[in-house]
Amino acid sequence: MARQHCHKQAKGVRVKTFVARQRQSRAFLLSFGFWIFVFFFMFHPAQAGSVPVDNFLGRLESYIQEIRTTWQPPAMAVGVVEKGQIKFVKAYGIKKQGESSPVDEHTIFQIASLSKTFASTLAGELADEGKISFDDKLVKYFPDIVLGTPEHTKKVTLGHILSHTTGFAGHAGDSKLNGDESFDNIMDSLSALKVSVEPGRIHSYQNVIYGLSGDMMEKATGDTYAHLVTSHLLEPLQMTDTTLGKDALFANPNRTHPHNYGRNNHSLIDYNTGYYKTLPAAGVNSSITDVTKWLKFHMDKGVMLAPDGNYYQLVSEKNMALIHSPIVKTPAETARMNRGNPLITDTYYGYGWRVYHYNGRPMYMHGGMLRGYRSLLAYLPEEQVGIVILANSTAPVTGILRSWFFDRALGLPEVDYNKITKDKENQTRPIKKKTRRKRR
Repeated sequence: MARQHCHKQAKGVRVKTFVARQRQSRAFLLSFGFWIFVFFFMFHPAQAGSVPVDNFLGRLESYIQEIRTTWQPPAMAVGVVEKGQIKFVKAYGIKKQGESSPVDEHTIFQIASLSKTFASTLAGELADEGKISFDDKLVKYFPDIVLGTPEHTKKVTLGHILSHTTGFAGHAGDSKLNGDESFDNIMDSLSALKVSVEPGRIHSYQNVIYGLSGDMMEKATGDTYAHLVTSHLLEPLQMTDTTLGKDALFANPNRTHPHNYGRNNHSLIDYNTGYYKTLPAAGVNSSITDVTKWLKFHMDKGVMLAPDGNYYQLVSEKNMALIHSPIVKTPAETARMNRGNPLITDTYYGYGWRVYHYNGRPMYMHGGMLRGYRSLLAYLPEEQVGIVILANSTAPVTGILRSWFFDRALGLPEVDYNKITKDKENQTRPIKKKTRRKRR
């Protein structure tokens, strides 16, 4: 009996080992196949701007549907701009799981950290007006504030705040945003922060500290941050769907609801309203129509078309170039993005914008992720082509479509990022253990 038991046990071990090896082999082949594509791209670069968007708009729509079928986001919206023209704006799906109300091109999403691009752009416009400077010290407006130490605080500038180079560990104070504490109380608690490095040295992503940029602009102008964004940016650009803050979100019945994705299922969840305490970091609500206008404005280097039919330079070309400059390297971001798409390399952060290199071309972008939402805005300045993607889901639909879209625009061989991402998810699924029956 002992021999028989040992034989059965050994056989079970061999079976488990064989299954594990099979799974490892499948994962290796999946990864190996992906890297073959990357190797091909690296040594067979496509000509810049080789494929006009009109040539693949039909395929874009079908690929969006493939992504929706695979991941089932309740709602998804996409906008495309090319060479100063809005080429595509569409919304798909429903506002809320379990209900039938459809989204449209003016339905509101929480765009999360895409809000950071509004703060830096506003700072650029106020700098044009001589009301503030990216080199202004924080203590110029708040002489009694302390971040870490008084000596360290005296060195922190608006530019450090907008580029996440204040010298502290990332996401300082974020855990307090979803509590009952006010923003001022959260800021007071940051006096005990441990200083990591001198300001301007390294990138460490912030939300609470980023909110100080809005406080500085309020002090510099005597106006509220929400009104500054509205009067200086939203109204001139005719972004009539866009608002700031929790109250404005709930006042709009044409809004999506947040959903969490987990293993082929979506669950309706509560809105995350804590981040509205830091409007510059994550306080903007917008539609695909408006964020596509926002993309076009940046691609046009700060030029806007006014209702009178004339073009105006709303933000100087100098400051538009400055906020998109690669100010600080972001090696952790390079590693993170490179795992999902090895064509993304050499990443930086500017003022409220990320600067990537996509297959060797500069790319300006920012993503947003809040509980129940994902958003993404990206464009290639040399090719003058860009995309906006919004979803009321945490499924990875934004990154998938971004990679596929820019491959198409650059004339690269088609890679099915949708299938690759889904296969990776399936490979990492936890193995359910079989329960053994007790012998009687």
